[in-house]
Amino acid sequence: MEDSTFQREESPEESEESIVLQIRYHEPLINNMQSETSSPNKKKDNHKYHIGEDDQSIDPSIPKRSYLQRLRLIENEYNNPASILVLFLKPFYLISFPIVVWCGVLQGIQQMWLTLMTCTQSEFYSSAPYYFSSSMVGLSNLGQLVGIIAGMAYGGKFVDWLTIRLAKKNDGIMEPEFRLFSMVFPTIINAAGILAYCLGPAYNAHWFLSVGIGQSCLGFSMASVTSICYTYCSDSYPKLASEGIVFISFINNALATVFTFTIQSWIDKDGLKLMAWLMFMLSLILNGSFIVWVFYGKRARRCTKSKYYQFCDDAGNHS
Repeated sequence: MEDSTFQREESPEESEESIVLQIRYHEPLINNMQSETSSPNKKKDNHKYHIGEDDQSIDPSIPKRSYLQRLRLIENEYNNPASILVLFLKPFYLISFPIVVWCGVLQGIQQMWLTLMTCTQSEFYSSAPYYFSSSMVGLSNLGQLVGIIAGMAYGGKFVDWLTIRLAKKNDGIMEPEFRLFSMVFPTIINAAGILAYCLGPAYNAHWFLSVGIGQSCLGFSMASVTSICYTYCSDSYPKLASEGIVFISFINNALATVFTFTIQSWIDKDGLKLMAWLMFMLSLILNGSFIVWVFYGKRARRCTKSKYYQFCDDAGNHS
């Protein structure tokens, strides 16, 4: 993959100046467009206006590297000068940010459902009442695939559309918590998918209940909630987006690993039916916890404001 390392050392004052400069540079073009609109019979102005923003953002003293140079596996001149230990520990500083931790736990719960299906598919479908062959057990994942595709569309385009719509009603101000309103539907679908997937084989129901409905619902919730978690974290702390994604992934994989080694013992101890209802309640409580952040997310961001800016300053000093 082509190297795209760059440094962005910009204070809030410099950001404001950059915005003012962009407006100033675009004023001639805007005025020209307005004059053309007001005078349709006027001869078209073919003058090319020069936008100077690119000249300011590019340092001509730095020689441009060739394409092959940008593809080098080891880069000592342009990479981040911080030590590997600092880069490794940076994401774990976010443990004091409640929103990031919550996003990690919620994402980990979605990975639990993936682990549930991975560890129990063969047990559910290769025995009575279905007696699926190995290839048929593998093809049962198509139900999950359909749900994931639908969940990606929901968690991407639809959530963005809903967020923009809510921002317009809020005088054009977008709050990260607007994304959480779209959690209502995945919460319901997730709970229904658990019951359909687990109780279908338990009650000898038709295979489509577990495969077509259960796996599709779980796939939908996994894809949509994952998108909502990552974007909510990135919108809340935009300058720590990369560290937030790494820390969320760490929590998510840790929970999934624990669940992988405990799922079979849980089924053996409590039985499939009881385990299904316990996971049903667990999904409703954890997925439904988005309501807390709808009301208190902004307060949580305010409480971590000083730590956020301090962390950004420290990261800037290391980069």
